[in-house]
Amino acid sequence: MLGPLTSFGFSTINIGVQSLVSLESNADEQGMALGVLQSFGSMGRVIGPILGGIIGSLSIGAPYLVSGIIALVVLFLGQNYLRYMRASNAKK
Repeated sequence: MLGPLTSFGFSTINIGVQSLVSLESNADEQGMALGVLQSFGSMGRVIGPILGGIIGSLSIGAPYLVSGIIALVVLFLGQNYLRYMRASNAKK
């Protein structure tokens, strides 16, 4: 049951992320930026389950705790980046 929902969610998010990367990069760097995005996405899909299995062998709830911490760090970094971009656009 989760397979179709996961696929739908990933497809929906992936389109938005690719659009954001494309719009935020310079025209001459779009190909490189999208290539790096796809490379890191592929690397995450390979390394993520391996690390999840290793962390899960310590405790069944540990992968969820680690994922939550990572999500909070990404949220914090994203907010700081957004403030930085807004401040740099206001100076222009």
